[in-house]
Amino acid sequence: MAIGWSLALVDRINLLQSEREKANLELSSSETRYRQLVETMNDGLVVVDDEGRFSYANKRISEMFGYETDELIGHFVTEYLDEDNQQILVNQLENRKIGGSTPYELTWLKKDGSEVITQVSPVPLFENGGRYKGSFAVITDITERVLAGRLLEKRVDERTHELSTLLEISHDIISTEDLAVVLNRILKRMKTVLNYHRLTILAEQMGKWRILAQDCPCSEPDPEEFELSDRELQVLVNVFDSGEPFLIENADQVETDSNDFGIIITKISKGCTVNIRCWLSVPLLKKGSLLGALVIGCEQADVSDDQIKIVLAAANQVAIAIENNRLYHQIREAVMVEERNRLARELHDSVTQILFTASVLAEATPRIWDKNRELAIQNMDKLSLLIRGALAEMRSMLIELRSGELGDQSLNQLLNTLGEAIQSRIHAQISMSFMEIPELPPDVTLGFYRIAREALNNVLVHAGATRVNISLIKENGRIELQIQDDGRGFDPGAIPTGHLGIKIMEERAAEIGGDLRILSEPDRGTDIVFTWSGKPGEPDE
Repeated sequence: MAIGWSLALVDRINLLQSEREKANLELSSSETRYRQLVETMNDGLVVVDDEGRFSYANKRISEMFGYETDELIGHFVTEYLDEDNQQILVNQLENRKIGGSTPYELTWLKKDGSEVITQVSPVPLFENGGRYKGSFAVITDITERVLAGRLLEKRVDERTHELSTLLEISHDIISTEDLAVVLNRILKRMKTVLNYHRLTILAEQMGKWRILAQDCPCSEPDPEEFELSDRELQVLVNVFDSGEPFLIENADQVETDSNDFGIIITKISKGCTVNIRCWLSVPLLKKGSLLGALVIGCEQADVSDDQIKIVLAAANQVAIAIENNRLYHQIREAVMVEERNRLARELHDSVTQILFTASVLAEATPRIWDKNRELAIQNMDKLSLLIRGALAEMRSMLIELRSGELGDQSLNQLLNTLGEAIQSRIHAQISMSFMEIPELPPDVTLGFYRIAREALNNVLVHAGATRVNISLIKENGRIELQIQDDGRGFDPGAIPTGHLGIKIMEERAAEIGGDLRILSEPDRGTDIVFTWSGKPGEPDE
């Protein structure tokens, strides 16, 4: 019986040993598989003790940092970080001790001195008693992703700056300043987005092709001395016959032919001390016609497609600026001619006729003095009135030509000048009554003056009145101008097309926030009342 039990016990022991050996074998195999998994994983894996030293690092960590494993184990993690990232790690390790496990970004210093940007995903480790014993972390290399993001952000910033610069240039092109000032400001703006050494704007001016603007730190030809010859101009026309940009790369290795664009480049770059290796020339076009050229010289051997696009956009703006400037001067000249013609008409219709009448009286009065002294005295009074009227009319014209003179005169003075001017031109009795009013804003004073002048001009031309009353009243914070006449009147609702006087007065009133009322009936005269309450933009009810 005892022998049986012994044999059974031996069998049981052998079975247990066999199972233990099998379990150990499986455990060893599992550990091997796990170690292979850890060592071959794409991410790094480290274990850090409670004092912040490496106690384990897989093969990927060595590849990532450029250190052998034995150069890491036992060393403090902070040894592989700069000061800013050391502080980040210290804060994170403190967070581990209280169970924190939020992933964070950390930049490591590799053995060769370069950086590797990683995302660290930590897990704290605690003993059964709850004491912190360290942590392990999966470390993922995100260098390429971060650098790509930074590059994208940089490109977005650059693109935003480029568009902002083009927007600023678009504001410049409507400027009425001197063309050279506008173009040089455009070049300064372009320099903030383009890496160039020399930038030149060539265009026709007063029948000659010259440099209108240029930016170069080392030398600039005198625009007055620079001029393209007929042969050089033909080269320019031929180069831009297709309307496309013209690019010369590696210019320092290209031989210049006297018949190609190089002859113009040589002339533009005369005196430049820098070796310009690339030239980009863009035509300035207006409806397909060549206005000029934008020529850029760079120290690098070539330019990118993005840079060419920016230059093309800027060239369009430059072409518009040049054309706008020409149109502005044409319009200005036309306006000056029209103003001269208007002034000539005004002088003929008013001052010239007054002076002619005055000269007739001045010549006739001495001859009748002895024969009819009473008539001679009447003529002298008329002569005095005519001369005062002529002077008033001249002052009125000067005010029209130089609105700045309004700043030196009150509204009462201006209205008195208008009254005296019309007195010598109309066969009507004119009465003027002006209350003293406080100084008004210049635009309001000008508005009152313009409305009064237009109203009196209508009286002179259309009313046929025998009495005209001009009054200025200040009451309850309001200033009111009244111009009344006993002329033929009209129907305000049936004004013929082409008569713009009333419309002009209404626009003047609206500009300064006043109220214009026109009361008139056929054969019953006209009463024009303009009221300003001192609240611009809020017409009186």
